[in-house]
Amino acid sequence: ALPIYCGEYFPLIGLENIGQTSYMNSILQCLFHIPELNYFFINKYPELKNNNFKNINNDKDIKNSLSEEYHKIVFNIFNIQKGYFSPKDFNNFLCQINGQIEKDKENDTKELLLFLLETMHTELAKYYLFGNNNLSIFSHLFYGILQFTSTCISCHKNSFNFQYFQFLNFPTLNFRDNYFNVYQGFKEFIKPELLDGDNKIFCQYCKGLKNARVISKIYFSPNYLIINIDYGKNKKNKLSKISFGGIIDINHFVENKSPSNEYILIAVCSYIEKEEGSGNYITYCRNNENKWYEFNDSSITETKFEKVYSNYPYVLIYKKLEEKFQT
Repeated sequence: ALPIYCGEYFPLIGLENIGQTSYMNSILQCLFHIPELNYFFINKYPELKNNNFKNINNDKDIKNSLSEEYHKIVFNIFNIQKGYFSPKDFNNFLCQINGQIEKDKENDTKELLLFLLETMHTELAKYYLFGNNNLSIFSHLFYGILQFTSTCISCHKNSFNFQYFQFLNFPTLNFRDNYFNVYQGFKEFIKPELLDGDNKIFCQYCKGLKNARVISKIYFSPNYLIINIDYGKNKKNKLSKISFGGIIDINHFVENKSPSNEYILIAVCSYIEKEEGSGNYITYCRNNENKWYEFNDSSITETKFEKVYSNYPYVLIYKKLEEKFQT
């Protein structure tokens, strides 16, 4: 029988590669290792099934929702005792609603993750239990807020803008000596930027376009922090050393210092290059017993944390260390 509450239990179930779908399998395994998301789709989502979800694609031929398809795959994963599962139906539906996803071709893991978060958030926000049409389980778990402080070079007065984010993007082009360090990534992210020339901003005090210095900072840190390590389109800018830490403290980069800005690494989506121009995505996930497992499509093996560094990580998922937040 399906557990009423999944807790910190994660199924060791592989996903069949049905034609260049390792990028999708790796992202799904990351999401399967987020207990609050499992709890929602197994226990709370069925209460919403009879509602008519927003058809955000405006396509009358699409009768289902991405949330419904994700519910089905989570339901199946938690009912399978061992072995692997074929995500064929989920993949077919993705290709149907997203014209950017090419069937039988290797697609981008970060773009897929962003599409999943944004699409299911839009579908579920109207019906979420918080009673606010702008909130969903996805915004509750993954959305943070960025603060942009713009200082006018002429009058030296500040203006503030805020923006939601689902993940932070750290381009490897910003790192010297082929060495990536997650803290250096945060330092580059908040480094002041001069906006001049065609990038001038409108100063409400000077009443005109002015040069400005802009500082980005995290105003509100999410419950799950997602970091994308961006190697560029051609994956040319590879690194000789990568350091991202099992536990990180980002308090220095966050405006709101409470209650906690410490995170523990729970999942890493990586890329294994096999030969020039081809490769395979895999995922490393931590379970509640602090054990790491490698998910390579239908294959699952227990591994060591050191192995996580051995390939090129693309997506890092951290969970905030604090008292269990309510969903």
